[in-house]
Amino acid sequence: METLFLRISQAFGNQLNPKRWHADLLEKMFLEIPRIRPRVISQETYIRLEELMRFRHFKRYYLELNCDWRKIDYLINIFREAVPLLNEDLTSFAKKIEQSLGKPGNEEPQLEN
Repeated sequence: METLFLRISQAFGNQLNPKRWHADLLEKMFLEIPRIRPRVISQETYIRLEELMRFRHFKRYYLELNCDWRKIDYLINIFREAVPLLNEDLTSFAKKIEQSLGKPGNEEPQLEN
């Protein structure tokens, strides 16, 4: 997912803050950029992915041997909620991009014989 978001960001010229690029990338995917690209993810998806990202960064830098299994169960539920939302968002994003490419005026000029 991170690689996909990075590729979308690069394709549309989004600049990321190098000091907080994970959070910045997620925020950029939530934003619609008028006349450039539609929003990639919904608010519902953003909230869930942000929660998962916070846990990922916490565990990466502050690894504990004793896990809070209630928190793990909570995050598993967040993940299960996020997956179908993300699939729906990405399908919607792809359709909007395809529609924008197919609009009159966005076509390549045809050479006349």
